Amino acid sequence: MAIHLNLPVGRPAPEPELTADEQAILARTARVLNDERGYSAQQTTRPQALGLGLADSPVGQMAWIVEKFAAWMDCGGDPENVVQRDELLDT
Repeated sequence: MAIHLNLPVGRPAPEPELTADEQAILARTARVLNDERGYSAQQTTRPQALGLGLADSPVGQMAWIVEKFAAWMDCGGDPENVVQRDELLDT
């Protein structure tokens, strides 16, 4: 038996005092949940529309990939700080 969970989110029990690191983690988690849900909503509700659009447009596909790299990598918002342009194009 097995279970697959994609991005499980856990929250700590209410504590009267959280460390600065714990507060920063909770603030980042709240920001991600508020600002990055569009990707999940799109993939959950209309994956075909997105897939067909990306398959038909190489520039759209590249923009989608670069935006995800920028959001998900520790790159200061610019994926080229971490990976070379050729790697982005290969992806």
